[in-house]
Amino acid sequence: MGKKILFGCLATVALVMVVGVVVAVITVPRLYKLAREEISSQMEKETARRKLSQTWKVPAKDAATDEVFPQEVAGYSRIAADQEAELTVFEFDPPGHHATYESGDREIDVFLYHVPNLERQALLRRMKDAYDVQGGGMKARTELDYRAYIYLNGTQYHVWWSGDCVVVVRAEMSEDQEGFVTDFLRAQGDEDVDTPTEP
Repeated sequence: MGKKILFGCLATVALVMVVGVVVAVITVPRLYKLAREEISSQMEKETARRKLSQTWKVPAKDAATDEVFPQEVAGYSRIAADQEAELTVFEFDPPGHHATYESGDREIDVFLYHVPNLERQALLRRMKDAYDVQGGGMKARTELDYRAYIYLNGTQYHVWWSGDCVVVVRAEMSEDQEGFVTDFLRAQGDEDVDTPTEP
C-alpha cells in the first residue's frame, strides 16, 4: 500500500513537471514576443514624441491668443482663454496664459509660461514632491529631458518644454490625454492644422 502511494505521488510530481515544462515551452516564446513588440512600440512612440519636441513651434512671448491656443484641438473646442495661469497644487504662479478646452462634459486646461530654467526645474521638483507624498490611490510619474507626466488623485499633468517655454496640460480624468497634448503642440500657432490624434 505504501509503495502505491509513493508511486502515485511520484507520478503526480512527474506529471506536474512535464505539464510545467510544456506550458513554459509554449508560453515563454509568446511572452517574449509580446514583450519585444511592446518595447518596440514604446520606443517608436518615444522617438515620435522626441521629434515633435524638436519641431514644436514655440509661440512668442507676445503671441496672440489664437497663436498660443488654437480654437480646436483633438475634438475639443477652446471655451475660455485668460491670464489666470496659477497651478496652486504645485505652488507655481509665474505670469502665463491659460485656456480651457471642452468636448461634451469633459474639460482640459492648458497653461503656457515663458520662464527661466530654474523655475521649470522648481515646477518639476514640486510635482515630484507631490507624487512622493501621496499615500494610497493610483499614481504614475515619468520625467525625461523634454517632457514630464504625473497622475495624482484622478488628475493628470502633461508638461512639455522647449527653451524658456513650458506647457502644462491638466485633465481631471483617468483616460490618458497624450493625444490631445501632441495635437495641441502640432497645432499651436497654426489655426488651420488638422492633425489626427495619436493612439
